[in-house]
Amino acid sequence: MKDKPEVIKEDLEQEDYFNTEQIETYFEDYSSLIGAFIIKFNELEHEVNISIAKIMFDDDDSEGYRIVKFLNFFNKVEFFHEKYLERVIGMGGDNKEKDKETLKRIKKDLDEVRVFRNKLVHANWNTLTEDGFVRTKIESNKEEGNIQFVKVKMSQEIIKGFIERLDLTLEFFYGLDDFFV
Repeated sequence: MKDKPEVIKEDLEQEDYFNTEQIETYFEDYSSLIGAFIIKFNELEHEVNISIAKIMFDDDDSEGYRIVKFLNFFNKVEFFHEKYLERVIGMGGDNKEKDKETLKRIKKDLDEVRVFRNKLVHANWNTLTEDGFVRTKIESNKEEGNIQFVKVKMSQEIIKGFIERLDLTLEFFYGLDDFFV
């Protein structure tokens, strides 16, 4: 799977329109995948919350949740990475470099699924094309002053790939206690 979905920009013509029949053709296939992705992402965010709560106060998750409740997912990932990296460095041992690399990879995965999630949930799904592109943003072309639509390829295969990536990342969190043995 590619790390990032393909992105294109398309200029706004005189009038904006989209084909509502197009989305009806794909509605069922896409809606179940989008729902599965969101549920898996929520499960991952829950595991990140738990890991932060546990590293802050091992005997009482409620104190850790007092901190977590103020953080968005980006900040949770940064906080998780810093606290667990600090723990790896403090532990020393033969696996220190390998464990640092594992945490770096997990942080990268968390960042990339977060970015994908934002594009997925904020996409204008009525603009889905046959080749799997959907508008995710409207911006101005600063050089020419015209309006452009940013379209991201979100084919069913790409969404399935990110669901698989969520599953792999969840496996890390489920085995987090073993990570520090």
